Amino acid sequence: MAGGMMSQGKLLVVDDLHKSFGSLEVIKGVSFDMDFKERLVLMGPSGSGKSTLVRCINWIEPPSAGRITFDGKLVEPGKCDIRRLREDIGMVFQQFNVFPHLTALQNVALGPIVVKKAARKAAEVEAMELLVKRSVAPRRSQACSDEWRRTTAGGHSACACHAPEAHAVRRADVLH
Repeated sequence: MAGGMMSQGKLLVVDDLHKSFGSLEVIKGVSFDMDFKERLVLMGPSGSGKSTLVRCINWIEPPSAGRITFDGKLVEPGKCDIRRLREDIGMVFQQFNVFPHLTALQNVALGPIVVKKAARKAAEVEAMELLVKRSVAPRRSQACSDEWRRTTAGGHSACACHAPEAHAVRRADVLH
């Protein structure tokens, strides 16, 4: 999947997806599809299953029933390389877990360095471009403060979702 995307047709197809935790069914027959270069935002009240749905798409939580197809391949252990799939799907969750001992630049560059094995210099250049684009570029030596965490779109997840080669499924919550 990574690096060999079709770039046509449907990128993501979720068909009649269900997820239960014991007797509690939190996802009840969700179906949708997503074209290449399309962005998807899931919105809803707290507890409505948004995070669980995204976790099922990335197979962090196995669905109870239904089918997920990404780039024409069935997303299921044994049917595709789940770890490789996760390199192509970026997610942003509402809690932005950054490493407080790293600078903002280091946090944003970390994903591509660790997951994509990008060269540190190239990852830092791209990370700075993303921070500048969002008008949240800190000084290189500035450690991640609570203020930076609140004002950014979320540390290293920002880079994972906006890297040119990444295909993203994004999740947003309606804040009350």
